[in-house]
Amino acid sequence: MMNSLEVLNALEHHDIDFGFIEKPLSAKNIRRLPLFNDQLVLAGNPSIGPWLIREKTSGVYYYTQRYLEENDIQKETMTVQNNEIIIALLKKGFGCSIISQRAAKGLVYQKLSEKYSRQFYSITREQDASSELTSVTQWIQKKSDFQTSQQNL
Repeated sequence: MMNSLEVLNALEHHDIDFGFIEKPLSAKNIRRLPLFNDQLVLAGNPSIGPWLIREKTSGVYYYTQRYLEENDIQKETMTVQNNEIIIALLKKGFGCSIISQRAAKGLVYQKLSEKYSRQFYSITREQDASSELTSVTQWIQKKSDFQTSQQNL
């Protein structure tokens, strides 16, 4: 799995036709469409640690650092470059981490304040989009608009 910057670079180099990102990155000839909001949560037991954090280029890294600073937390950290590994470690009872609420199914977690909410986007190249790809991205956006409106009820 790639982080937001890697997805953008892959799209620009024609390695992929579209992608999903969590950072509001932009580039010339790239179309970015908002999809949905994502609430972050604190999963695991923060009193025992270690803190499992993503690499510096990850979107969640910013939120984790902010949380640690705001709460004056100076516990041991371990950098993990993959969300699936973080989730697997948390399920085994190892560590704690700031993760998406969507990924926290089956985990003990605490919901964080609204300032720990982020936007997800789809990105495509403006010029190269085939009619099929345009249809798919429009379908995804329509579904995400529906799900976002359902979450706000």
